[in-house]
Formats: sequence, C-alpha cells, structure tokens
Amino acid sequence: MQKITYCRNCAGNCGLLLEVENERITSVLTDRSNPVSEGYACIKGRMAADLHNGDEPRLTQCLKRGEDGRYHAIDKYQAVDEIAEKLRGILDRHGPRSLAAFFGTTSYSDCVGKPFLKSLMSEIGAPAIFSSMTVDQASKWVTAARMGIWANGKPTSDDTDVILIAGSNPPISHQGYPMLPVPCTNTAGHMRAAKKRGAKFIVIDPRQTETARYADIFIQPKPGHDAEIFAALLRLVLVNGWEDKAFVERWTINLDRLREAVEPFTPERVAASAGIEAPLLEQAAWMLGEAKKPGLGTGTGHNMAAFSNTAEHLVEALTGLVGGYLRAGERIPNPGVFMQRPAMELVIPPNRSWEQEPKCASDAAFGKLMGEFPASIFPDEVLAGGDKSIRAVFVTGANPAMCLSEPERTHEALRKLELLVSFDPREDSATAQLSHYIIAPTLQFERSEVTTFTEVVFHFPFIQYAPASVAPPPQTLGEQEFFWLLAKKLGIQLTLKNAPWGMDFDAWPLGLPIDMENMPSREALIEWMVSHTPVSFDTLKANPSGYRVPMEDKYLRVPDEDSGARLDLCPLDVFDEIVQVEKAMSAPPTATYLLSSRRVIESFNSSFHGHSITIGRHGTNRLYAHPDDLAAIGASDDDAVRVRSEFGEIIGYVRKDASMRQGVVSMTHCWGAGAKPDPWGLRGGHTGRLISMHHYLQTGNRMPRQSGVPVELEALGFSLKQAQSASLTEPVMA
Repeated sequence: MQKITYCRNCAGNCGLLLEVENERITSVLTDRSNPVSEGYACIKGRMAADLHNGDEPRLTQCLKRGEDGRYHAIDKYQAVDEIAEKLRGILDRHGPRSLAAFFGTTSYSDCVGKPFLKSLMSEIGAPAIFSSMTVDQASKWVTAARMGIWANGKPTSDDTDVILIAGSNPPISHQGYPMLPVPCTNTAGHMRAAKKRGAKFIVIDPRQTETARYADIFIQPKPGHDAEIFAALLRLVLVNGWEDKAFVERWTINLDRLREAVEPFTPERVAASAGIEAPLLEQAAWMLGEAKKPGLGTGTGHNMAAFSNTAEHLVEALTGLVGGYLRAGERIPNPGVFMQRPAMELVIPPNRSWEQEPKCASDAAFGKLMGEFPASIFPDEVLAGGDKSIRAVFVTGANPAMCLSEPERTHEALRKLELLVSFDPREDSATAQLSHYIIAPTLQFERSEVTTFTEVVFHFPFIQYAPASVAPPPQTLGEQEFFWLLAKKLGIQLTLKNAPWGMDFDAWPLGLPIDMENMPSREALIEWMVSHTPVSFDTLKANPSGYRVPMEDKYLRVPDEDSGARLDLCPLDVFDEIVQVEKAMSAPPTATYLLSSRRVIESFNSSFHGHSITIGRHGTNRLYAHPDDLAAIGASDDDAVRVRSEFGEIIGYVRKDASMRQGVVSMTHCWGAGAKPDPWGLRGGHTGRLISMHHYLQTGNRMPRQSGVPVELEALGFSLKQAQSASLTEPVMA
C-alpha cells in the first residue's frame, strides 16, 4: 500500500511516497506531486525509512540504567512513573532551575511533542532551554537582538537578480529560505532556474563547493575572515554611493558610525589578509550595489568562525544598504498560513534579551536568546551553577555529548546529573549511553504531522498534513504521550501552542488548554492548530501531497504611522568589535593549517553515521585536504593524520579534495565514539576535542570558534584499512 508523506529530517520537508507492507516500509520514492519539493528528496529520506526498519539498529524498548551500570529493558509506563517520582524529588529539593531541556533538529518538526515539553517547562518555571540553534547559527539571533529585525523579510530567488551566499552549501546542507534566498529543497534546481532567468551568483567559501559551481563571482578566502570581507563590501558600497539612500534615511540609524568603522577595510588590505583578489571584492560590491533586488544569506561556516557575530551583523547591514529586504510595493512571497506576515513595512526593535533576567547561573554575562540559553554554557550550568545548577535534563532529538565541544567536560556534566532522560532510537549514541533512562521514541513516519515549524521556510503559502504511515512498535513512546503522562503525574496543566520558531513560549498568547484527564488524540490537536489557518482540516486530508493555499498576491504597504523603531546599523559594541577585527588582520598566523566545518549529504549532524550507506561511502569522519597539502606532510588517501590544535588532538583519515583551498582542511562535526575508547579514531574524529568552550567566545551567544581553527597536521604512518584490521599494536591516541 502506498502512503503519501514528507521527510522530517530537516526543514526541507521533501515529499515522499512510501510502500508499506505489514507495517514495514518496503520502498521510498519521491513525490512528484508535492508542489514544494517537486519530486526532489535527498538520500536521508530513504535512510530515515531504513532506521524505522532497524538498519542501525533501532531501539524499540525503553531502557533503564541499573546500579551495575548496564541498561535493562523497562516497560514504557513504568519508566514514566519512575521518572516522574525522581523529577518531583529533584524539583522539591532544588527548585525549577534544576530542570533543563535540550532540543535537537530532529525534534523541531514534532508539532505536538515539542510544545508539550515547552509547556511543561513553562508551568514548572524552568528557564533552562537549550537547542542546536545556538550550537551553529546563534549569531543570527544576536544580530536580530542588536540590530533589530526587518519583519517583512527578504525576497526569494524567484524575485532576485543577484544572490550572495557565504559559508553555506545548500545543495548539500538544505539550508535555505529565509536564511538564504534559495528554497531548502531542490536547491540546485532553483539555482539553475535562477541562472536561466539571468540571476547572478556571488559565492564566498574556503572550498569550491557544489554551490560555487553556480558562481559568477567566486571568492575563496581563508576561513575566519568573513567579517573583514563584509566590512570591505560595505565600505565599497558607501564609497561609491550605491546604498539605498531612501531606505537608510527612513529605517536605519548610526550609518555614520558604520561608515567610520569600515573605513580601514580597503579591498587591497582585506584581500592580502584573507588571501583573495581585491578586484573580486570590487566586482561583488558593484554587482550588489547595482542590483535591482539582491538577496544575501549566510550559513554555518560563516556563523561558526571567528568574529561570527560581527560578520553576521555586517551582512545584515549590507542587506539593508543595498536594498535586500522586501519593501513597500513588492510582493510578499509567503504571506503566511499559520502566522500572517506583516502587511506593512515594520521594524522589530533591538531587545538584547541576554542582558535581562533570567541569567545563566554560571556566568551572569549570558542570558536568554530567543527564549533559550546558549548551548555552550550547558556543561557549566551543571558543574558550576551553584544552588541553581541543572540536575535533571530531558534530551529530545539531540545529542549534546556529540554536538558540544570539550567532550570530556560535557560528559562530566552529563554524568553528574541526577536524572538524564534521552529520547533516542540509537542505543549507542553518546548521550544515550550516559542517560539514566533511554526512551525508545516513535519515529517520524509513525506519527501524524503538519507543517507548523517549517512554514516559514516555504517560498509560497503552503501547508501539508501527513497521517502516520506505519504503526509504532508497542513499547515505543512518542514525546506527546510521554510529556502528557508526566505532566498528569506531576499535577501540571499543559497548553498547546504553535509558537513561532525562535519565540519564547510564554510570549505567545494563543494556546489550547489540554484535557489532563483524557489524553486528546494527536489528530484532534492538529485539527485545532489547522483551525487557525485559512484552510480546513478536510481540505488538507483531501490533498495528501500538500496544499498550495490559493491567495491573491499581497504587496507590502507603507505604514500608516511611524512607530519610531529603526535598524541599528552599528551599535557601540559592534563598532568596538569591528575595531578588533581590524586589529586581528595584522596578527601573524598561529598554525600552518586552518580547519573548516563541512557537511556531507549522507549524514545530518550526529544522525546516520552508522547507516550502511554512510559507512560504505565514508567509512569514518574524513579529513579533506588539497593534494598538495597532503604531499607536503607525506600522506595520501585513507592515511591517518594527527590533527592538533591548542586545545586537543584527533585522528583524521584522509580524502583528497582538489576543491579545497591550500592551507585549509575540513571535517564534519558531531562524529566520535562518545564515552567509549576509540584509540584509532574509527568512529570518526570528534572535532569538538579541538575546540574550547571557554576561549574565543562571542558576546550574547557564547559561541566558540568552531571553524577556521588553527591546526597542525602529522602523518601517522598507517591507513584506515590497517586500523580497521586491528593489525596495529600500539595505540597513538588515548
């Protein structure tokens, strides 16, 4: 029997057709009728189905860690009872600051389970919420809090004639609108279509990526020089008078301060520092300045490197100056289905939420950012929070033992917890192996879903409902059911809210009080959410491939009144940061090589590393390097190389990559053996061992430097095949 659904691994939500026999997925095809993905889906849709079928293998029974340190099967309802009793005791002894929640990417699309956990945290009064957003792209939130937000958003690739993409590779990462002008899904197809319409691409990346193939201007800098590059582009725009003077005068402040700050960033000086050609900067600035409607966006490479907050602020300032926001008279690509977009030009003023209460217990310089604490402070909140230390944590769809740096300290924090509950289908994941309880979760195709979280990424008004495609194993437990049962036992009233991504749960007014005596069905809750849209639930069910909501084109209007809110192009602290960027340009290099972040299409953060396809194609976490760099250290394909930073070292197994810039190597994040010994690095080098969460930190989001990390390389004299065959006797890594 064929089931129509969509993938929930990432925000792309690609349409899928599943063949199901006897509650088992037997094949996965793409849904050509899905108007968003248009028949595209990456390999991870199939891999998600394989996980349902036990490819990795899958955990289908909840586990409890016994006094002997081993895990034993436990009935799922008994697990809830025991967790409720333990949590009640912790809260009674230590108060609401003792409880935390850590969300990951694979939990974002759960339109009921995630709101139930947030509601539980809100009713308890527990402020310690963390997520993967502050692991890699929190500079976007800091920029919004310091500069303000142009609430009307940006154009899509359908409406732009010049597109700049920095530090992102969307054909592989599937990052897209609204962070990038291109949609999240079928990105390469949309880029080809934009090129066919005549759009020009500017791509900035240390590697000649799949995205760079579309570039009319390709700038290949050393990683970590993004802030100075964007300062140079801003300077060129201002020197040549290419700024949108009407927008700047009406909607911004502190242009003169920005002009002063970027004055030292001449093309020649920045080119010498970043290792690029000055004429490329001049051509890119001209192209942006002369564009009818440019679109600019950045990704994790840009957001994880040095001076990431400054760089992101400069990108947004440049966006405003060259007319990269939607303006009055222009068409709104997606007016919104669950949440209507503003119909008039509007600035949401800066708020600097981290300066307000509640503050982090271990360091009062940090607080909440879009309703969350910065992820990098999590270990300190456990180990050094004093009376307000975290003692109990729910982890859903995340793997903090892998995604955070300084793994020894992170593992120490996780071991110190009195209660760690992980929802994880992989028993051998690093965080699961440190948990007191591992809840075997129902997986994405075993639950009904609607596109609440992801509607912001669609480039036209769209909504899709997908019923469950297969029945879950009997001893698995969905987050919706778990947190409802837990709340009932704790005497807590839950409220369902469809709060937009990045908004504090308490700040969203619309909510449905949940019946705490009789568990409501998931379909009934989804129907309630859909009832606040222009689409009926019956219409959704009648359009299983998704529904492109028929709306007349809507155009932005000039506001009736002036609220006084403005975009702050250069606050004083940003000015000071730009000064520090200028000083750093003259600093000598501290290592021979720079390690940059990278994504591969066969894995997603810490997911699918154990899948047969990933193992077959990669074997382990590869160290990608230019052939000339490998020759210089005497290494070749599959050879083991020691990668050493000032904070630690790992093993990387080489893969030659001529697309790399010389002097730059790359690896993917979130790999490794977790708490288990791995002297040969066969489970994949954990790049977090090379990174400090206490040095080179950014303001507001406490972001460590995770890309552009200075490293030294040393060939170790053996290959991956030799390590796998256990023919080596003396381990080279502890």
